Amino acid sequence: MDVGDGREQVLQLHDAVSAVRIGKEALVTSSWDGLVSVFRLQDGAPLTSILGCAETDRCPVLDVALREDDERWLYTACLDGSVNELNAECDYQALEIKSSHGSRKLGAHTKGARNVAWLSGLVISTGWDGLVCGWDPRQNTSQGGAPVWQHKLAEKCFALSRPVVEDGNDGARIAVACSDNCVYDIDVRGRTDQTVSRRSCLLTHQLRCVELFGSSERTGFVAGSTEGRIAVHLPRSNTSSAEEAYAFRCHRRDTTIYPVNTLLMLREHSTFVSGGGDGSVCIWDALARKKIMQLATYDTSVSSLALSSCQTRFAVAVSYTFENGPVDHPPDRVILRSVDPRIFAPRSSKS
Repeated sequence: MDVGDGREQVLQLHDAVSAVRIGKEALVTSSWDGLVSVFRLQDGAPLTSILGCAETDRCPVLDVALREDDERWLYTACLDGSVNELNAECDYQALEIKSSHGSRKLGAHTKGARNVAWLSGLVISTGWDGLVCGWDPRQNTSQGGAPVWQHKLAEKCFALSRPVVEDGNDGARIAVACSDNCVYDIDVRGRTDQTVSRRSCLLTHQLRCVELFGSSERTGFVAGSTEGRIAVHLPRSNTSSAEEAYAFRCHRRDTTIYPVNTLLMLREHSTFVSGGGDGSVCIWDALARKKIMQLATYDTSVSSLALSSCQTRFAVAVSYTFENGPVDHPPDRVILRSVDPRIFAPRSSKS
């Protein structure tokens, strides 16, 4: 199958890319040089770069999230533990910055803040202190306040899934992969009455990324590890309490094993995309237990992936993730591609 019309833009960055995110009009990246860079999604035109931390100059930014209802507002998780709100103030049509940037600290973890996500008026963060927190950006404080809720999960949190919004938008779920090699499935429907379920993962090495299948009371998840393996824990049926799961090797070159750095779930298809330290991007059918296709191979690590809501714009952060230590490596960049949404769908048995 043709993957698309072949159009792509190369967006150059100056340091290792920790995350790439796509909204309706913007593509945003976070980097280890402490910058958050904003590009126009339509054509990849650079709009602005701003400091990702409100209090620490050039503090590495480990993750970034867009506010879905107003993409001028961005949220960051930083190595100093801070969770920050940024005002990009970009005019995505006029290609100019309308006013000066502002930022403030929403709160902080006692160790590095690893992930951040926007969810229905709340900012969700995870940290290397083992906490997952919900922050209310409406709180009027510039120095950071207390979270509206938090859960202590394990010694460290390593990965946060994209939230799954339940039917009717009256609730949501997230998954957090932790240092105890467990995935914590959290119902964040309310601010006080929340449920946390701890689920062991088949993988035995450090978990690097996690994604939830979809809207279901007993949903499944996919996780990737530093050992070049992916575990698929399938959603449980309504008639069975038994969990069906499997794991497989991937992102390897000959005898060299590379980590699975990033996952992206296509929930309507039960397919997912993985990117690894070997530089490859692969699409998998979780239910059929097979690879659909290898979408691309790059000259260095793939650190993050993002897909537009219409599934026609696909971003790949091609950025060395130091699997082999401090060595010379290709330039850090994001590849923004036009793709055919059908490439993410399962293939029929005859195809």
